[in-house]
Amino acid sequence: MKNYKKIILFIVLLSIIFLTGCEFLDKYLKKDNDKNKSEINVIKVAAIKVKQTTKNINNTLIGTADPEFDIKIKAQVEGKIDQILVSEGDIVEKGQILAKIEDQEVRLRVRQAQISVKDAKSEVERSKLQKKEKILEMEKEFADVQADYLRKKILLDKRKDESETKAKLYRIKAATLEEVREAERNFEQARIDYAASAKKYQTSKELFGDEKNIRGKMLDLNIDKNENNLLSLQSELEKAEFELEKYTIKSPSNGMISDVFKTSNQYINLSDADIFSLIGVKKIHVRTNVSESDIRKIEKDSEVNITFDAIKDAQYIGRIISIKPIIDTASRSFPVRILIPNEDNNIRPGMYSRISFDKLNEVEALWIPISCMRKSGNTNYVFKINKNIAIKTSVETGRQSGDMVEIISGLKSGEQIISEGVDKVSDLSKVEILR
Repeated sequence: MKNYKKIILFIVLLSIIFLTGCEFLDKYLKKDNDKNKSEINVIKVAAIKVKQTTKNINNTLIGTADPEFDIKIKAQVEGKIDQILVSEGDIVEKGQILAKIEDQEVRLRVRQAQISVKDAKSEVERSKLQKKEKILEMEKEFADVQADYLRKKILLDKRKDESETKAKLYRIKAATLEEVREAERNFEQARIDYAASAKKYQTSKELFGDEKNIRGKMLDLNIDKNENNLLSLQSELEKAEFELEKYTIKSPSNGMISDVFKTSNQYINLSDADIFSLIGVKKIHVRTNVSESDIRKIEKDSEVNITFDAIKDAQYIGRIISIKPIIDTASRSFPVRILIPNEDNNIRPGMYSRISFDKLNEVEALWIPISCMRKSGNTNYVFKINKNIAIKTSVETGRQSGDMVEIISGLKSGEQIISEGVDKVSDLSKVEILR
């Protein structure tokens, strides 16, 4: 009986030891299993820090080619078109005749005015010639009086010498009394004639200057009258010629005829007087828009590279000529105009262009490798690391440069994102960053 009790006690003790050992083993195994499980759930990944960098990207804007100018050429008079001398697409020069309007009546008025002016010019010349002839006639009359006076003076001196000589000869009995008296009579007559001639000469001399001036002024009045008439007729002629010019339509500048609105024999009213549209094509304006975020990067007079889809293998250099200071509220951009030389006329208004601004190609932003990013529906996301926990983070992307993409929102400079092992993790996964 005593042995039986010992056996029972031994069995109980053995059972207690067994149960205690099993519980300890179970706790040990569970602890080891938790440790292994924890080690298995930590995912090893590579990470990078997001930072602000500058990338050179191909930032191309779309533009539209406009002509340097677009002029509507109008008729200045009403009438029927006689001729249209150009067609759409023709290159024309300044002053080139483009069309003619019937002008018979105006041309007749011009011809009549030309004849009147010609007659008036002849009348002016006649009046000037008349003055010249009158002055010459007066000068000749005075010259004749002066010549007669000089002849009479010479004759007087001669008759005086003859009278004195005869008197001397008479005293020496070399001349008769009759000869002496004849010489005295001749001398007296010469003296009388000289006195009359001298008086006439003196009077003519005193009056010649005044009479010449008076007659000259009278003749000048006639000349002035004729010249004023000529000026009036010339003014009428100029008006008629100016009016006639309106019937000939000329190009106001070098350019290209883009539209012809009228045809020959069509009647023109001033209320609908447009005949042609003339555009400037030697210089082209390219119109584009630059976003408000980029507008400070460009400057007036800076150069840009431009290509046109319709012109293969050709690149043009343009110059920014205007940047509108007021933003277009609809597009949130600023209108910009660029000037391009177009001597070969290859660029046509309306063509689409691609514009490359060097300064717009340099973009400073948050750039990350595209391989770091995944897409779910329409949402792009990355895994941001915070205290060894991967956090799924939505991001808004912008431009792309090679294998890099611009991050507009969702990340900040200095934050870490998973760069390798992205497909191994999910939101809130524990991670270990490989060094």
